[in-house]
Amino acid sequence: MDIEKDYYAVLGVPQSATDEDIKRAYRTLARRYHPDSRVEAVPTALFHDVQTAYAVLGDLHRRRAYDRRWTESGSGEEAALSWEILSSHNQLCSLYEEQVVYLLIKVQPAAAVRGERLPLNLCLVIDRSTSMQGARLEHVKGAAHQIIDELHDDDVLAVVAFHDRAEVVLPSQLGVNRARAKARVSTIWASGGTEILQGIRAGLEELGKRHNKQITSHLILLTDGQTYGDEEDCIAEARQAGARRIGITAMGIGEDWNDTLLDEIAAQSGGVSAYIASPDQMRTLLRQRVRGLGAVFAQGLTLETHCAEGVWIESTFRISPYLERFTPTDDVISLGAVQADVPLSIVLEVGVAQKPVGDHRL
Repeated sequence: MDIEKDYYAVLGVPQSATDEDIKRAYRTLARRYHPDSRVEAVPTALFHDVQTAYAVLGDLHRRRAYDRRWTESGSGEEAALSWEILSSHNQLCSLYEEQVVYLLIKVQPAAAVRGERLPLNLCLVIDRSTSMQGARLEHVKGAAHQIIDELHDDDVLAVVAFHDRAEVVLPSQLGVNRARAKARVSTIWASGGTEILQGIRAGLEELGKRHNKQITSHLILLTDGQTYGDEEDCIAEARQAGARRIGITAMGIGEDWNDTLLDEIAAQSGGVSAYIASPDQMRTLLRQRVRGLGAVFAQGLTLETHCAEGVWIESTFRISPYLERFTPTDDVISLGAVQADVPLSIVLEVGVAQKPVGDHRL
């Protein structure tokens, strides 16, 4: 059965069409396209498409099977997501002991709902320790101003600044007063040491005020230094945030930040980490990240793998909208979010043991 062909479209009927509707549409098209009766020049393939479509939709059991597979592929009227799977090989040589097959999986919103987005619940957590003084902090504040201007009316924003203590600069706010928010950000000044845990906890508390399943909640951490003695607590907070579907983007500025810690904070929460080599990059990278978060269509996606005997998953990578290596847990891969405007593309590296000649499931 050719699941890529929309048989309802071939007959010109909706998926809700009755058996009589399908039969009537078929008779009309068959008379029009039949080689012995048609008066217009149309390809013979059209007649064969009509015949095939009716053979499937005109049979109750075949229609049910077709509808199920069509919906599972993300093409049905009620489907929220559509996906495409491409394989690097259609066949393998039986002579080799082990071989590798690559699968490319692309997931995106179904055509009927494309363009929809979830509101964004965002908290910027800004390092204001002494080392941020000068150009670094000014570039961060300028980037924050730009983000404030680009938020949608249904988005939520909070801003936290921290050194060895945390201060809520802007409490969680729906329908942001842009002028007031930018004025509050401009008051941030540098002093003191760096305790990342204080900033994360205060930021997560602000996000929790508006967090629910119908919103994208995310914390963006910007820091240029090391934290002292609270690394494990930072990771624990990130893990708990991830369990609540609150992601953390950890951005390190300059050369002295703890890349291992920031990578782990991002990984445990289902977020990403980024390296900002110079203050000039700040605005571009932060803007790109917030735009992606603001375009989220669905979140909390997982991929569950079931491999046949002698088949295993070597590795899994996200390649779009950004590059990331996944770490499966009990054959379940957490894919995170799907954006409304950019497909989620992942690559699976599948190991295959030597098998005899014949057809085999992977």
